Amino acid sequence: MWSPVHEDSFKKAKRLLISAPTLAYFDANKETRLHTDASTVGLGFVLLQKSAEPEAEWKIVQAGSRFLSDVEGRYAVVELECLAVVWGIKKCSLFLSGLPHFTVVTDHSPLIPILNTHRLDEIENPRLQRLRTCILSFNVSSPHYPQSNGKAEATVKSMKKLISSAWTGRSVNWNFLSHSLLQYRNTPCRKDSLSPTQKLFGHPVQDTLPAHRRSFDPEWQKPTSGIEDTTSPTHTKMELAYNQHTHDLSEMHVGSHVALQNPISKLWDVYGVITAIVYLDPKWQCVGEKQTIST
Repeated sequence: MWSPVHEDSFKKAKRLLISAPTLAYFDANKETRLHTDASTVGLGFVLLQKSAEPEAEWKIVQAGSRFLSDVEGRYAVVELECLAVVWGIKKCSLFLSGLPHFTVVTDHSPLIPILNTHRLDEIENPRLQRLRTCILSFNVSSPHYPQSNGKAEATVKSMKKLISSAWTGRSVNWNFLSHSLLQYRNTPCRKDSLSPTQKLFGHPVQDTLPAHRRSFDPEWQKPTSGIEDTTSPTHTKMELAYNQHTHDLSEMHVGSHVALQNPISKLWDVYGVITAIVYLDPKWQCVGEKQTIST
């Protein structure tokens, strides 16, 4: 029952939210965070910026929420959380477009690598892949791994510099831009001294810089066979860090109590007991009886 006490509290909360100590004008030079969240009924976001010293407080620039559509109500949890991020960024695009960096804060851990480290071809879920493409033009990172997409951001900045250098008045100098891209692809990386072209084709390509005619012969090329040996320790370290909190699931057998996910509500609120295990090639299937558990 909505009482006068509730009404007074609601009005007080609204007054505080729109008051000067809580809100602030957007400043592109301040640290920016976008907090997003999703539930089975709606999405929400809050755009915050850190005020200058000595306060150093996070103040609200923009906030919003909305209900889910019928189709969105059938999304998986990770899809809803990703949808909340994409929707929040789009609603705040007036402030976030062109920022060199901003942080997205989410409470859904499986979404972190999707936003930070996964390439599009590594995202198997078509819906997540489509949502991820909607924010490719933004420099997004997660507070859990703030430097994970540093290489991608550096590459984007380099491409922006090349395009801006090739821009003359109202048109692009395509000849200059194509030569610049060619030179960029032929420039050795600092880590392994191999250029992107060498990694892809196994040899450099001729560019606009003067070179001896035999410098592109196979016997003069640096072997690429050692690239995997060089990067293997790094990949092993990343894999160990990613899997440090994982553990093997216990094997299911007849008589095991299990929880099933409701395909509509996405809640794990259906319980049962395995009565038989049917082995199929290449997968296996459990057969069980539904149970009602009182709490």
